[in-house]
Amino acid sequence: ALACLVDLAYQFPYYAAMKRIDTSVTAALMSLGELSIPFLAWFMIDEKLTLRQYTGFGVIIFFNIALSMKNSGKLRINTAFWLMLLASNLLAFEAVLLKKIMLNLDWLSTMFYLALFTSVMSLGLLIRGSCRHDIFRHFPQFAGRWKLFLLDEIFGQSAAIAAMYAISALPVVVFTAIDNTEPIFTLLYGAVLYYFFGKSPREKVDPQTIGSKL
Repeated sequence: ALACLVDLAYQFPYYAAMKRIDTSVTAALMSLGELSIPFLAWFMIDEKLTLRQYTGFGVIIFFNIALSMKNSGKLRINTAFWLMLLASNLLAFEAVLLKKIMLNLDWLSTMFYLALFTSVMSLGLLIRGSCRHDIFRHFPQFAGRWKLFLLDEIFGQSAAIAAMYAISALPVVVFTAIDNTEPIFTLLYGAVLYYFFGKSPREKVDPQTIGSKL
């Protein structure tokens, strides 16, 4: 139940940040939470790290800060940065919490109960009048884009299944390090959409920007 509550809570700052900055920058800033994972893993599941791993985390944080800089070179510690810091740390706590759960429960059972609790909590949004009104008011926009929602859910659930198995089989620090390749693929897909299909991915994909982000 706690893991599902965290999984819902992180989405509020995450989506708020996505409205303010590029998708690939959002994905990269998500790894800010990795700074707290070594300490959470140490205290919650007694997972120790090597000096090389600590150094790797430092490098990750440095380049995430670099990604949030303006072209003028001034550091842009803006609202989106702090929103992503909150979201990423919530996800870091959830990752270690899931690892702790799966020390005593298999990954399939964990997946089932997470889906059950998350569904119940999501429907809880309908209790509050303002949330209910907002959801129903935007139903026509949703109905016109239901195929995108379905496609996103297929990819999201497929990734969740793979991630759940990976967390059960790998140290949580190793899992999050591999997960750190996401910004590269996010940027790649944005460039493919723009250059091959003429679709605007709401992402800066000019050669200079791609070079700096890579």
